[in-house]
Amino acid sequence: MSADPSDIPMYTREEYLEFERDALTKHEFYRGRIRAMSGANAPHVLISGNVLRHLGNTLRRAGGGGCYVFNSDMRIHCPDGRDTYPDLSVCCGEPDYFRYRGTDTLRNPEAIVEVLSKSTADEDRGPKFASYRQIPSLREYLLLAYTHRAAERYVRTETGWIYASFRPLDGDDRFPLLSTEIAFDDAYALTGLPDEPPGPFRLVRAEDEPRHEPPAEIGDEEASCDL
Repeated sequence: MSADPSDIPMYTREEYLEFERDALTKHEFYRGRIRAMSGANAPHVLISGNVLRHLGNTLRRAGGGGCYVFNSDMRIHCPDGRDTYPDLSVCCGEPDYFRYRGTDTLRNPEAIVEVLSKSTADEDRGPKFASYRQIPSLREYLLLAYTHRAAERYVRTETGWIYASFRPLDGDDRFPLLSTEIAFDDAYALTGLPDEPPGPFRLVRAEDEPRHEPPAEIGDEEASCDL
């Protein structure tokens, strides 16, 4: 039997921040609700760590020493009121923090990376991306598959968000992020994940059959819908 939504307590953002300051696990805040964030499996943790390390090193070598690369302990605030913890976030330039009793919340990420999971894939592609799109500074959003080696990249343009996918299955050996490129062998090191999705989600090669992808452009106005 599901709980009556009216019985679920509502909180202010200050109450959430106070609650989160003393919590043993991380929680997301959105529209007055506090929700615990689930743990991750080993491939998820490895992918996040691999990308964090290679992105940080590559940006420094490329002269991006002013870029801060944060792991999932950095909380992000979205203009629609969502506070959450992406797997990785990048801020190039001076970070804009909201400070609350010894904790920091970043308000101006330039790029956000999420490693998908079975329980979060729909959220990361839908409601959460809608919240992220409202961040004025954000110009790239990267999604990394968790069952196989693949990346989806959204880049903000003057007319909306441009989508592109990258897969070793199609001959891509790396994927772009900001001014860098990361090899799939580096991002997925030690995970043992294949190039093709498992089971019924197995994909054919691009030359054999067209891929089904989301629209090439997504307008920012879509982020304002009631989700």
